Amino acid sequence: MRPPAQSPPLPPEACPASDPVQPEASPPALHSDDGKTHDRPGPRTRGPSPEKTAHTRAQILSAAMSEFMDHGFSASTMTRIAARAGLAKGTPYRYFESKEALFLDLLREIVTDPLRTANQEPVRPDETIRSYCQRTLVPMMAVIEHSGRANVARLVLTEARAFPELAVTYRRDVYLPFIGHLQSLIESAVARGETSSRCAAQGAYLLAAPLWVGLVHNGTLNPEASLEIASLFELQLDLVFGPLPG
Repeated sequence: MRPPAQSPPLPPEACPASDPVQPEASPPALHSDDGKTHDRPGPRTRGPSPEKTAHTRAQILSAAMSEFMDHGFSASTMTRIAARAGLAKGTPYRYFESKEALFLDLLREIVTDPLRTANQEPVRPDETIRSYCQRTLVPMMAVIEHSGRANVARLVLTEARAFPELAVTYRRDVYLPFIGHLQSLIESAVARGETSSRCAAQGAYLLAAPLWVGLVHNGTLNPEASLEIASLFELQLDLVFGPLPG
């Protein structure tokens, strides 16, 4: 019996090529603000506890505040912030995608959230606007230096020309809401007969003036003879509303 005929072999170009195995892509490297490239930390097999995460985040924010105060925003680097916090170079990027994002979070934690809480405190039915300011605003002024809020405001003033987005954010999230709150208090006081109608248009700026005078005086003009911002604010309250009874 004649063996069955075999088909001629296909030319190589006619054979379907198998898909090559592609190596797994490496995660992109981090390009930090110091001009160096750092490997992005690999995936964790087990995430840190919420307490550890909060602690590390607080470390980074505290180190960032010190770095910004010592070197200014523009000259600060995420690498030095990590070193101040005692962390690896890439660790801050796990929590904040950039130096700008870190500053905005610092602004929110130190200034915006406490200010929003104070602004939402209502005037009690039995108290004057002057008494309300004494109860809610004077305590804020008393800790403005120790809380870091004064340093954040000075940083914005210093860096506004080089980084206008910082000033835009501070104006939107801090300055305008605060002025708006003071203006509403002035309008209520005028309606109640607790202050002169002459204060209606610009009284909010009168109330805010001691804050900014104190910030500039203590930070730049005469830090050796610092002013008590809360005391200045109380004096201004007396001028605008009259002193507290008794």
